[in-house]
Amino acid sequence: MGNSFTSVYIHAVWSTKYRNHQITPSIKLEVESLLISVAKELGVGTVSIFAMPNHVHMLLRIKSPVLISEVIGKAKGRTSKRINEKYGHILQWQQGYGAFSISASHVARVKNYIENQVKHHETHNFEEEYLKWLVDYQVEYEDRYVFGD
Repeated sequence: MGNSFTSVYIHAVWSTKYRNHQITPSIKLEVESLLISVAKELGVGTVSIFAMPNHVHMLLRIKSPVLISEVIGKAKGRTSKRINEKYGHILQWQQGYGAFSISASHVARVKNYIENQVKHHETHNFEEEYLKWLVDYQVEYEDRYVFGD
């Protein structure tokens, strides 16, 4: 429809399988570039991205009808395929992901948070951080499935 307008911000996060440190400094930029490329192909903007050794954060801006699961699924699939073809079987993702809606007024704060991951993880590990988001965003979950790679 010509008169339909959307702008939805999503903070997406997922980990490597078993939270193993698989994103090494030598592939970090390539992983981020591949993730941005897939999002762009699907018409989704990447406001911010940061790949840690065992997880990824993306702040996405969705302007058109697209399934979040499709964006993240294709991003994870293509990234692991390309990295593994190029460097051997070195990158596997967890099965699921977290996707949290962000109001436009909080975009700058979330962007800053994503871009300062190294400093943030000096005091909090990924598992603590992820469980806190599930609680803060009132996501119902069963402990046995949260990190059930």
